[in-house]
Amino acid sequence: LGMIAENVALATANLRLRERLTHLAVRDPLTGLMNRRALDEALASAALEEPEPDLTCLVVDIDHFKHFNDEFGHDAGDAVLETFATVLTDAVGTRGRCYRFGGEEFAVLLQDASSDTARQVADLVRTRAATARLEHAGRILGSITVSVGIADNRDGRKVSTVRTRADLALLRAKETGRNVTVYEDIGVEKV
Repeated sequence: LGMIAENVALATANLRLRERLTHLAVRDPLTGLMNRRALDEALASAALEEPEPDLTCLVVDIDHFKHFNDEFGHDAGDAVLETFATVLTDAVGTRGRCYRFGGEEFAVLLQDASSDTARQVADLVRTRAATARLEHAGRILGSITVSVGIADNRDGRKVSTVRTRADLALLRAKETGRNVTVYEDIGVEKV
């Protein structure tokens, strides 16, 4: 009985360790959001489905993020990223999944969302980001704006290219002056 109990305890410990390692492999340690690996896996999995699901990708960038690191330090920059991750998750809600794409860039995948819904989500993210209370170590850090690029796989486009196309739309948003949403092939929408 003692050996059985030890084996069960060891198996349970191994299972917990495996779950923890899996969590670490797909989660961003700072924000708790799914990471780029998880985003790539979700897109690859969707691309294999027949037929491909309707998928919309938003790529979101915190405008002039370097300012927070330069003026207040990297810990304050981390606080901004953590706060924005919460804002993003709350704004998206159950409509999609949120990812930290890298640095100050985030991504959202919406399944079966219309272009109007995608725009509404982007507008909500931008509005809530601009009104978020940013502080670190008792110091007010100011406010942020975000730029958003959106692409989908409608009209024969492939899921395998949706993130890259959303990223290109984001670049257009930044070139347009930031704090805007660019929906691929549709244009710029300002606050």
